[in-house]
Amino acid sequence: ECNYNLITAWRRIKACVRDYFMDTAPELKIKRDSPLFFPVDLDVGSKCFFFQCTSIEELKDNAFLDNRFFQADLGLKKLEYGQLSSTHWDIAKNIGFLFHTSFCCSTLLARLLDFPDHSLVLKEPLIIRRLSDAELTGNSEAALQKIALNLLFRSVDDCAVLIKPTHVALNIAESMMSY
Repeated sequence: ECNYNLITAWRRIKACVRDYFMDTAPELKIKRDSPLFFPVDLDVGSKCFFFQCTSIEELKDNAFLDNRFFQADLGLKKLEYGQLSSTHWDIAKNIGFLFHTSFCCSTLLARLLDFPDHSLVLKEPLIIRRLSDAELTGNSEAALQKIALNLLFRSVDDCAVLIKPTHVALNIAESMMSY
């Protein structure tokens, strides 16, 4: 528990420093088209994406890129669908999905497929879960899913990008595969 509290405190300090630079030092801003401006959440009803500045190491080190990864109270950056729909994204040349059932060692497999300087595996990003939930409630939109996948598949140092959705997102696997 003590280590968890120290890690949480350290993440909050890092996030506050990142937010300070994002807001006050334009020359140090991470560009919004950068994969390091990471989409951590999605409000399907209002069509708003929420972003957090991060690092490659944080993306690789976290077992899950859901609400355990980001801290909502640290001031996420909000962008609406309209602000993102006309953006051209630099998509990775090699992309893919790792679909799975729960508790089948898929996180272990994802970590094994995550090679430094060659591949990046995004493990269970929350925005995919939000799209899955929207499909279940009849509120899904293909255009919103396309933007979400564009955001996740942005090129990171010419690495291949693999997304391991949560097992709950199997209901949208077919539509994601047609990306």
